[in-house]
Amino acid sequence: MDILKLWRTFIFIGLIYLSACAPSINPSENISIETATTTAPTSTNLPPTPTATTVPTPTLGPLKIEDLVISGLNYLPIQSTLDSNNPTGHIFGWLENRSGRPAAGVETEFFYQEGGKSVSLGTDYANFVAAGDKNFISLRYDGQIPDGAALSAHINSFYEEDPAMMAATLEARGEYRQEFEGEEIVYVLGELYNPTSFPIIAREVFALWYNKNNELVHFSYVLDLPRSIPAGESVPYRMVLDFRSLPSDSDLPISELSHYELITNGIPLAVPEENITFLSASKPYIPDGSNQVFVFGEGTNLKDEWLDITTYWAGYDRDGQVIGLFESSFLGTIFAPGETRPIGMQLFYGGGLRPDAEWVARVEKGKLFYSFSSPSDPLISLDVTNPEIKPQEAGYTTTFMVTNNNSVEIGETQFYVRMVQISNAELVMAFQGRIASGELSDVIYAKPLAAGQSWPVTAYFELPDGLTTEDLEITYIARGK
Repeated sequence: MDILKLWRTFIFIGLIYLSACAPSINPSENISIETATTTAPTSTNLPPTPTATTVPTPTLGPLKIEDLVISGLNYLPIQSTLDSNNPTGHIFGWLENRSGRPAAGVETEFFYQEGGKSVSLGTDYANFVAAGDKNFISLRYDGQIPDGAALSAHINSFYEEDPAMMAATLEARGEYRQEFEGEEIVYVLGELYNPTSFPIIAREVFALWYNKNNELVHFSYVLDLPRSIPAGESVPYRMVLDFRSLPSDSDLPISELSHYELITNGIPLAVPEENITFLSASKPYIPDGSNQVFVFGEGTNLKDEWLDITTYWAGYDRDGQVIGLFESSFLGTIFAPGETRPIGMQLFYGGGLRPDAEWVARVEKGKLFYSFSSPSDPLISLDVTNPEIKPQEAGYTTTFMVTNNNSVEIGETQFYVRMVQISNAELVMAFQGRIASGELSDVIYAKPLAAGQSWPVTAYFELPDGLTTEDLEITYIARGK
């Protein structure tokens, strides 16, 4: 049976909202020497990214500060139309390792010169540079740098990495640009392929945007990216170009962005990072009468500790092109040791933009990923009592009571509902939410539950054709912190 045939669900309760390695090595002594100096440009028509210099043949020996060379410093000022009173910009360049040993934890501090004094702009931390290789360094600076000011960079500290550690270049594949009529935001999606025989952790991914004259005109971070990439596999990525934040002296239309250079930096893993395995992921669906888009799935914690993970859902069209990547940022995804639990997400782009029905129809497959996982404090179990399901319109209403049976107040309560078809143990529906007391703008306030306090929850859902609640095993879970 195609359980993805007709998914519909809509959660309502007045104030309930659905959720949408470096090793421990002592660093070197603090060393501060100037390694690069340039002048901040007075216009945004900056030169292209500097080409690699001829690197001497690496020789084995202790890694020294002189082996780490910074070059090609640039500053790209940004003027935000959203906040014109607070200028910002990006300082970036290249960090080259001319030794035969890899360097890690390289702390680079950026400066500009004013009145004969060096003014610190901030620090870029924990860069890894393989032997005989170079890496991209960058810093976002919120403030104004005087026109024509000289830029410089210092290396404050580093440590020598295991000689077996190497850099890993990831391959970008399948670019897809998503534009919105009348909006100044563009999403660029694609996949990063790991061509090696070992798993890789993607450390940093940047994009340098050029115009048709090959002049650097924009800089963007790739923020949405599952970090662990198995050997021979791909993960999706997404970057956002917000044309409300543009180079300060440039009227930059979308047509000016001719091409971009994706700068990737990854390091191999000694063993695959297998903390969570995903068992299923649905296609997106829109409940009747709603403009909201939902997906769901299920995952299992493979560890014997509580884990808090960042979850992503990716949508692919019939040709296997990734056309959507969304992060579950509304609710944390916390797993108990060894637990299999549902994951529910509401898809939205931000700024009031949501996927539409045309986009939903193009999605042929959904897939779940995760990036960072970290140990979590255990959540406190809450009682779920008096669950009831009643027919309503084309679907059903389920109500249940969440009770804090503990001796302490619960500051935030989350609940999960999991529906499995009895005949084949397939996941049919899953959603999650939290109890909230109100909202101000886009801020949602959690509803605290005092010791012994109960709170009712009501949710509406619709099932695929041919199924009724008699065909399902329904599990309710509530936890708090």
